[in-house]
Amino acid sequence: MERFINNKFLSSVLRPQPAKLCALVSIAEIIKIVKEQDVTFDEISTITGITKKLAIAGRVGNDKMIKMAQAYDIPLTSYETVQVLPDWESIKSMLKSEHRPIIYHSKGHYCLLVGFIEEPLLLNSGDHIKVDRSKTQKWLVIADHRVKYKTDHKSGMLEMVTWYTVRQTIKNNRNCALLVVVDKSET
Repeated sequence: MERFINNKFLSSVLRPQPAKLCALVSIAEIIKIVKEQDVTFDEISTITGITKKLAIAGRVGNDKMIKMAQAYDIPLTSYETVQVLPDWESIKSMLKSEHRPIIYHSKGHYCLLVGFIEEPLLLNSGDHIKVDRSKTQKWLVIADHRVKYKTDHKSGMLEMVTWYTVRQTIKNNRNCALLVVVDKSET
C-alpha cells in the first residue's frame, strides 16, 4: 500500500483557471513541468493556433491537445480505450517521474493528475470500520485548477477519482481519456 503526491506536478498547477480555459491551462502546466518554462495563454495561442475563443467554445478535443503539446516538442498521446490504457503500475510510475505528467480528461474538463493513493479496502458498517487487506482501493489524485463556485476559493484544489471509475468511464466512451507525455526513449 502506498500514497504519493508529485510535488513538482502539484506546484505547476495554475489556479484559478480562467473560465472554460482548462485545455490551455493543462497544456501550460505540462509545458511548465516538462520544459520548465512558464508560458502565457496568448503565447500558446500564437504558437498553436488554438485561440481562447475556440477553447471557451469547447472545441479543443484530445487531438488538438496533442497538437498543442507537439508545438512545444512534447510528445503527448491519448488513451481513450480500456484496451490500450496503461496498467495501474505504469500509471504509478509515470506519476512518480519528474517529466511524465498525465492530463485527465473527463466530460469536457481537462486537469492534471498529481498522485495516487493505494490502501486496503475499508468497510464501514456504521458502528465500526473493518479493514480488508486482501483487497486494494486505488485512487488518482487530481489537482483541479478551476474554481467552480464562489465558495471554492476557500476549499482545496485536490480531488480524487477511483481507478475503477476512470476505467469504467473510458470503457463506456463517456468523453474521457488520459493524455500522457510519452517517454522519448519509448518512441
